[in-house]
Amino acid sequence: MWLIYAAINALGSSLNNLFIKLATGKISSALGALFVYLGGLFTLFLLFPFLGEKIVIEKKGILLALAAGAASILASIAWFRMYKFGAPISTATIVTLVSIMILSTIFGVIFFQEKITIRFILGIFFAIIALYFLITASK
Repeated sequence: MWLIYAAINALGSSLNNLFIKLATGKISSALGALFVYLGGLFTLFLLFPFLGEKIVIEKKGILLALAAGAASILASIAWFRMYKFGAPISTATIVTLVSIMILSTIFGVIFFQEKITIRFILGIFFAIIALYFLITASK
C-alpha cells in the first residue's frame, strides 16, 4: 500500500519541481516558497474531508511538524535559487533526490536503528558515483 503513496509523492514532487522551475525569475525565492505553501495549504483544505483520518494532536507532534515545515521552506527557497542560478531541472532534481536518499538513510540508521545490508551499502555507493557523473556531466 505504501508504494501507492510513494508514487503519488513522486508525481506531486515532480510537479512541484516543474512549477518552481517555470516560476523562477517571475517571483523572488522567498515569496515563491510562501506561495508554494499557500497553494499546499489550499489543497490540503480541499483534500482534508477525503483523507478519512481521525484528528490526533500531541505537543511533540506539533513541534516536529513545525520543524519539518521550517526545513521544507528552506528546501523550497533552495529549489528556486538553484533554478535562478541556472540548474537544469533534470540534473538538479536527480542530484537533490539522490542526496536526499543518502541523508535519509543515515537518519534512518541513526534515529530509528534501521538495518542496512551490504547490498544496500553498495546501492548507496553507486548512488554516490552516479552523483559524481551527474554533477560533472556538463563540464
